[in-house]
Amino acid sequence: MCDRDGRALAGVLLVAALCSVAVPRPMLAQASLRDSVQLYEQRLRDASRELEEARGLARGVTDDSISVEGATLLFKGATLPNADRRRLQSAFSRAAVDLTRTFGDQGRTLLAGTRWQLSVRSYSGINTRTFAGLEPLGAGGTVRSGRSFPQFELPLQESMVTELILRHAGELMLQRHPQLAAWLSSGFAFYGRDAVFSFAARELVIHGSVRGRGCARGVLEDCAIILDPARHDEWFDASESRRGLVPASENVRASVLQYAIERGGDGFLEALGSAPGASESADGAAARGAADAPRGMSPVELLARAAKVTPDELLRGWQRELLASGATRAGLSAGRTLTTLAWVLLFAVIATRRRAA
Repeated sequence: MCDRDGRALAGVLLVAALCSVAVPRPMLAQASLRDSVQLYEQRLRDASRELEEARGLARGVTDDSISVEGATLLFKGATLPNADRRRLQSAFSRAAVDLTRTFGDQGRTLLAGTRWQLSVRSYSGINTRTFAGLEPLGAGGTVRSGRSFPQFELPLQESMVTELILRHAGELMLQRHPQLAAWLSSGFAFYGRDAVFSFAARELVIHGSVRGRGCARGVLEDCAIILDPARHDEWFDASESRRGLVPASENVRASVLQYAIERGGDGFLEALGSAPGASESADGAAARGAADAPRGMSPVELLARAAKVTPDELLRGWQRELLASGATRAGLSAGRTLTTLAWVLLFAVIATRRRAA
């Protein structure tokens, strides 16, 4: 009786084990198929939403928009939390304050009339992360090309958004005169002033030509030559084999512009826009290139005119700023060197005492 019951129980257990192995396989396949269908359905919904957003933008229809400091922010199918919306508005206000501090009331004209597009995207992984993209719009409501604009993770950091706005304001300032836009093709930012002068002082010596190093020593004629694209044949002397390079880097040129802005102050933008050659289109100047500019005013002469000083005065004052920046950098380097030597000596003394013990 017990053997019969034991065999019956063993049979039941065997059938249960076989069922537990066989049943999950079709269930697992079915679950995998269901997940795949859900994934494709989600992708289809995302694609449909993006298509509707594109159609709405083409028709000039937006879900939402706000105006701040004369700029219009278009929310492209984006839902932005109220706290981030306030940070975005505050970033534009901060940028307007910085531009006003630099150019007076004229500074706000760099933001007035600009249109920006804000989009929000979520990316799913281990954790879902949401990013906002802010891009300036050109004519016809199209995103301006030629520059890459970063994605900001929410919640927004006001300082980072302010830097992006100021970077675009720098581009708009360069477009006031096409020759200047071609001379500084990588753009200009209204922040990091000390860093620009510090890098310029270093690059002028390390990466420059003989004339570049002469400029760093205070030879004004060498400065005038390396900062003038029309005189590129004079950038290097016969003993140098680095023809084709530029002795005045973008940082060097940006530092000259920075100094000219500081000297020009309130009237700089208006003087720049009224200078000879300002009527040429920026696209035409960019296609032509700075080195092929018609011989008229050099970039230094243009900046000196806008700053209401002579070219020599501009270069002489700029050189003083470079020397001061280089001295500051050298002082910091010397301080680090002394600190390092002090630590080395301290460890050497400790090690000596341990051996004596």
